[in-house]
Amino acid sequence: MPLFLRHVPAALLILLLTAAAVDVSSATLPPDFLYLVNTLKNTISDPTSALSSWSSSSTSPCSSWAGVSCDPADPRNATVTSLDLSGLDLAATFPSHICLRLPRLSFLSLSNNSFSSPADDSTLSSALAGCSRLVHLDLSQNLFTGSLPESVASLPPAYLPRPLREQLLRLRILKMSYNPFVRGRFPDEFGNLTNLEILGMTECGLYGEIPAGVWGLPSIHLLELSDNGFTGTIGEEIAGAQSLSVLTLSRNNFSGSLPSVIGSLVSLSDLSASDNHLNGSLPDSFVNLGQLVRLDLHNNELSGVLPKGMGGLKKLKELNLAHNRISGAIPGELGNLPVLNYLDLSENNFSGSVPDELQTLQLNQRMQLLS
Repeated sequence: MPLFLRHVPAALLILLLTAAAVDVSSATLPPDFLYLVNTLKNTISDPTSALSSWSSSSTSPCSSWAGVSCDPADPRNATVTSLDLSGLDLAATFPSHICLRLPRLSFLSLSNNSFSSPADDSTLSSALAGCSRLVHLDLSQNLFTGSLPESVASLPPAYLPRPLREQLLRLRILKMSYNPFVRGRFPDEFGNLTNLEILGMTECGLYGEIPAGVWGLPSIHLLELSDNGFTGTIGEEIAGAQSLSVLTLSRNNFSGSLPSVIGSLVSLSDLSASDNHLNGSLPDSFVNLGQLVRLDLHNNELSGVLPKGMGGLKKLKELNLAHNRISGAIPGELGNLPVLNYLDLSENNFSGSVPDELQTLQLNQRMQLLS
């Protein structure tokens, strides 16, 4: 033992050595992790101890901390690139400096928790504005209020700092569904998100018409807009969304006819637009949707006859056209759909009898034709 320590009381010596050990341990953590454990963790209510692995004594936070991923894997030089806290029963106001403290963050998911907006909801916009590398943002199923964060929506890109303009073009996944935002219009700027693959805006308090650019997002795979107050028609610009696989528009106030260009969306597997005011007939081009698994247009004002060739939709599992004004004969070819397990054509104006092909059809879930 060094000579100067021989004259230090034992209890004090233990305290000094313990403190030194804590300081050394904390000092080994990179700045990103020091922020997570010393600042962010202390602001979050965590009743299930989901973040118990976040410890200043950890020697390998990249691999051991819940929800945290980093690059490079060397913990001495690592920076946090991904933070996935979804479904952990956490509660807190949105961490307003998170993107300043984690400058290389590209993936942020806080979904299915109880995160809320700061007292001044502009702080939420400011915080997101700093996430210049963000590719994946999921804030769905929380308690966010106020307006949609303007940093990802409502400021004209030309007026934004360059890093934020780049962020708008970098985003691939944006999910804001099921938050009690105040009612507002769909910002035109969402049409600039040309790399966006998933846009989830279900039950966000939005109303008015969908901007033309949003209908035609060139990289979009999944567009979820149900349970809002949208009006107007489904834009012809949707022909530009050639990668679209899932389109959900149910429980809005859309009107007008279904554009025939939807038939050019050969990747479309799910089209749900029930509980609107759509009218006119189903376009003949719908028979080109060979990947279609679900078609749900019930409770609209559709009329005319069903297009010939629907028996060619061999992947169709669910067809719901109930509560419309569709007329003519029920096509017997619907009985040739090999994987169909839900069929509802009730409350329409069909004439004639049920075709033999449908009378012998065995469905796993439901069949209701005439009522």
